[in-house]
Amino acid sequence: MTELVIFLVDLGLVVAASAVAVVVYGRMSSLLATGLYALLTGVGLIVVPIASWDVARTDNAFLGLYLIGVFAVILGAILLLRALLRLRWEPRRRPGQAVGVGLVAAVVALGVLAVRGPGAWATGSGQFGLDVVVAGVLVGVATFIAARRLARREVPRPD
Repeated sequence: MTELVIFLVDLGLVVAASAVAVVVYGRMSSLLATGLYALLTGVGLIVVPIASWDVARTDNAFLGLYLIGVFAVILGAILLLRALLRLRWEPRRRPGQAVGVGLVAAVVALGVLAVRGPGAWATGSGQFGLDVVVAGVLVGVATFIAARRLARREVPRPD
């Protein structure tokens, strides 16, 4: 596959996962955890390469990575807004566990990005970070499921 095709697959995965995340019914906890994950991971997809990899500042192939990061930031903002609105309707919920799940998930996804390094994205790599994007989408799905399960076990606060 050419790098363009791989990039389009990457982008398609992110857009499809984003669309599903926006339309699926979610509890406040799952929306909060997934929104925080998407926002932090999106920022990390932009900041980590620019701050850490010299090639990311000169190779145009990284522009696709930054676009994916922007999509993730927008998704995160939408999901966090939905979570805040849901929190108004579910005032007895405690968001602490959901925040923890989202933070841990973001660290895992950015760890995968850091371990793979710039070689996964550089021009001529022949892979354009497909494994990193797939791992990121899977971590996002796991985040949603984990936060949803925690919300089911959550005990309401006493008045």
